[in-house]
Amino acid sequence: MLSKESPPQYIPEKRVIRFSHRDRVLRFIAIVLSFMLLFFITGCYPAGTEKTESQTKTTHSRIVSPENKHFLRTDEWIRMLTLVLNFPEDRPTLWASIPAAQRNEISYSDFLTYITELEKGLRAQITSFSKATDEEKESLIRRMSRTGIALEPKPEQCSFWWLHCKTEDGRTLRFVIAVTADENGIPYFSATWLNNVRAMYNYIALYIDAIHQQSAPALLSLIQQHLPLRSAAHLAAIEKRTDAILEFYRHNVILGPDNLQIRTLMPGYAVIEEHLSHVSVGMPNTRRVNFYSADGAFHAEETIENKLVKQDAMIFFNDTLLFDLNEDTPHIRHEDVLPILGVPIRLEAIEDENGIKSSFRAIWPGISVEAVGSYDPHSVSFDGIIQRIQCSYSVFRTGSRLKPGCSVDELLRRYPFAQENGYRIASAQTDVRQTLAIQIEAGFISQLSFFHEALRP
Repeated sequence: MLSKESPPQYIPEKRVIRFSHRDRVLRFIAIVLSFMLLFFITGCYPAGTEKTESQTKTTHSRIVSPENKHFLRTDEWIRMLTLVLNFPEDRPTLWASIPAAQRNEISYSDFLTYITELEKGLRAQITSFSKATDEEKESLIRRMSRTGIALEPKPEQCSFWWLHCKTEDGRTLRFVIAVTADENGIPYFSATWLNNVRAMYNYIALYIDAIHQQSAPALLSLIQQHLPLRSAAHLAAIEKRTDAILEFYRHNVILGPDNLQIRTLMPGYAVIEEHLSHVSVGMPNTRRVNFYSADGAFHAEETIENKLVKQDAMIFFNDTLLFDLNEDTPHIRHEDVLPILGVPIRLEAIEDENGIKSSFRAIWPGISVEAVGSYDPHSVSFDGIIQRIQCSYSVFRTGSRLKPGCSVDELLRRYPFAQENGYRIASAQTDVRQTLAIQIEAGFISQLSFFHEALRP
């Protein structure tokens, strides 16, 4: 039986080919073209490879994976948030990279809403982050405690971090965020926190839009919402505040959503920064407004100056004018006041910080007057330039009939930003400054204090 053999492998013999001169030229050109084509192919390929590798590395660098393979630590959580804010295109991937247990209270839509709120308010590129100090954390918790909002987790369980940012115009700023954590200190997205942040952000957006549109009805409804009206004076105070806010913004603030920047956005507490349209030399070109919420009602603390009107620098006893602090040197003289108020229950010296008795105090029921000048308690004579007057009885009033016993609404309908200014209202003239300080107890004026100060050139 014959065995089956594989077919023989033939080795072709070397052929000798002779080329003409023309053939050699064509062959040379073909070789050159082949080298050029090879160069372009091999030259382009590494560049494409580097780009692909760079893109791959960039994508991987924007995914924060838990080092412990189980959950993101606090520092990893902050890094994840900075990447989400800086790189919108990677948000789906970054969301998916968060361990499910750390995001199971919210949906992807909730996540995007929260990030968009931060992004719209921040309007800057995050460059770094740092942990807030213990003092800064205590301050934030104290402000949030004013809201009375029941949060889970409690603010004390959270850590607070500063995002350091740079704006397009080169300014540096920082923005504070809270990292909510469970009882074991593991970060997670809290639904109650995000819902309250969303409510605050929505109120701010509506508030600024109403001002931008110069819509008094819209702004009035936002200021009045969830506030039971106590009286006609209360409604008048809200209307006065609405008109004053619109007037101030129209003349002093650059309006528009692109000029709004949020510095703090917490449940029940937020801070925004606005750009001023008219800036004096050496004065800041921005202002800040604090927002609070309590019992479902939101409130914007507008630190807008109220100027004391001349009528409220005049003190009456019933309908009799006692003192006019609009004068450059308002005097108190015994011959003027004794027929009206009678003999003071006390007439005493006031020592300054150097122990010099250059001032005196005259006290009657419900009113006391401090002045610089001369006095004699034995003859009950005195003459001096008034520095301070305190009134606590309702028989003493101002020219606009503001007096002890009036409701705070009567004050706010005259001076809508008195609360934000610490219940101190001033009016500076060329040479003197008058200041009215109001003490409020249980929603009513308990004391009026007037100050008269000579301004030095």
